[in-house]
Amino acid sequence: MASLLEVSDWERIARQELERRATRIVQSLDDGTLEAIASGSLDVRAVCRQVADEIKQTA
Repeated sequence: MASLLEVSDWERIARQELERRATRIVQSLDDGTLEAIASGSLDVRAVCRQVADEIKQTA
């Protein structure tokens, strides 16, 4: 606990962890999907919003 009290930049650490988790998800995608994301023809945020909306509708 004492060493945790010395950490002052929890926000940065949390952002890094979120990025690490997002990277793990991206690593599982196939090449075609990665190419679509990289070229901008697939908007991951828009897809996530659509899925979240669909989940809300079925709940």
